[in-house]
Amino acid sequence: MADLVQPLQHGIELSVLPGSSTTTQPPSRDVSPSSSTRRLKDLEAEQQAGSLPPIDGGKHAWVFLASAFMVEMFVWAYGFSFGTVSLHLSTHAPFDESSLTAIGAVGTVALAIEYMLPIGLIVVFRRYPDWVRTILWSAVVLSCGSMLVSSWATAVWHLILLQGVCGGIAGGVLYTPVLIWLSEWWVVRRGMASGIIFAGTGVGGFCLPFLIGGLLERVGFSWMCRIWALITFTIYVGCMFSLRPRLPVSKPEQRAPWLSRGTDLSFAWNPIVLLMSATTFIFSLAFFAVSLLLTTYVDSISSSSSANAVLAVLNVSTTVSQLGIGWASDRFEAAYIMASIAFISCLSSLASWGFADTLGKVFGFAVLFGGFSGICALWSDTGRDVAGGDPNVSTAIVAIYSVFRGSASIIGPIIGSSLYRGNQATEDTQWGMHGFRDVMIFAVGVTTFASAVMGLGFKATKKYKVHSA
Repeated sequence: MADLVQPLQHGIELSVLPGSSTTTQPPSRDVSPSSSTRRLKDLEAEQQAGSLPPIDGGKHAWVFLASAFMVEMFVWAYGFSFGTVSLHLSTHAPFDESSLTAIGAVGTVALAIEYMLPIGLIVVFRRYPDWVRTILWSAVVLSCGSMLVSSWATAVWHLILLQGVCGGIAGGVLYTPVLIWLSEWWVVRRGMASGIIFAGTGVGGFCLPFLIGGLLERVGFSWMCRIWALITFTIYVGCMFSLRPRLPVSKPEQRAPWLSRGTDLSFAWNPIVLLMSATTFIFSLAFFAVSLLLTTYVDSISSSSSANAVLAVLNVSTTVSQLGIGWASDRFEAAYIMASIAFISCLSSLASWGFADTLGKVFGFAVLFGGFSGICALWSDTGRDVAGGDPNVSTAIVAIYSVFRGSASIIGPIIGSSLYRGNQATEDTQWGMHGFRDVMIFAVGVTTFASAVMGLGFKATKKYKVHSA
């Protein structure tokens, strides 16, 4: 509510308020055209404020949240479920001669673009708010069209271009309004709202491996792409009619500056932002390495259908983590949350995956690792600590975090793939079996422990928090 009330308070002259005793000067008798215009705009702002839907609840806020959840699920879930697709492509012509790293690049390129593109699109959307709807509809066509055309691909680079680059650009465009408009609809309960939205990735990541895996087995890769294009087109069209901003949009008389706060980007160097960015990057290195290679590990001890199930469990555990951490971020300090989830993830995952010689133990690892991987739910909370009551800065900070996570989505799988020792898969070892020892040490040892240490560092950043007036 401070975001709404404060501009109105500053826009009304004290001299025109009845009975005001805040000044010793007589009431202003300025009847100039500029003064009349300013007062008319103040009255229009007051009337508009009274007609706006409520924040932090009400039908419109929940409709926005449901639409944002669906966009989150379908934009991100295909990339997070790409382990199922890569496992199929690596064993079927014409892609079976390509390396696992090359095939995996299709999903990681899409995820990286979807994470990194919004930081630039936010500036464009704020400058041209009247173009947003047109751009979003164009993104729907690009997303579904590129998936449809990819059904005729014959080389991995075709898939990287169509599903990776084009699909990633479209996904980034579709997701950017969620970041911008979230701060308009949800303020006090933003942590909870962020957790629900981010949980869309986990829900989709639980359902899609089974759906995509079933389609791949029954109709093959080409028809899977065509069916998926139809499904996403239907979902996105429905969301375009309900995903709307809280504040009315019209063509501005003068375009906003490219940087909403001029050249002042000091918030980007706030210790809270720097520490959260570093923690996000390091923790995400582990998550993306595991999400890509876990299906290969399961396939070594079981079957591809079991690999799909394990990936689904990992994603749904992440969903629960997003919801739980989002709820906790509204009540506890980020330092305690971050340190707790990272330490528990490090110790439990090293033990559960390191000694996982049966499918049941791998399922246990997926539950534990995914259950403490919801770091994204802390983004809005730490952004609010730095931005105070400025929603533009809060959105920009979340976009900065996305850039670091997007970078990790490419670097993590590359490091993980380089550490995988397929030629040692048959060695008789008690810990780190099937050539995954170095991957385990990197993914669930070094990175999560470093994230835990950084989490404790948040205690030292308390003095850098900004509180809205």
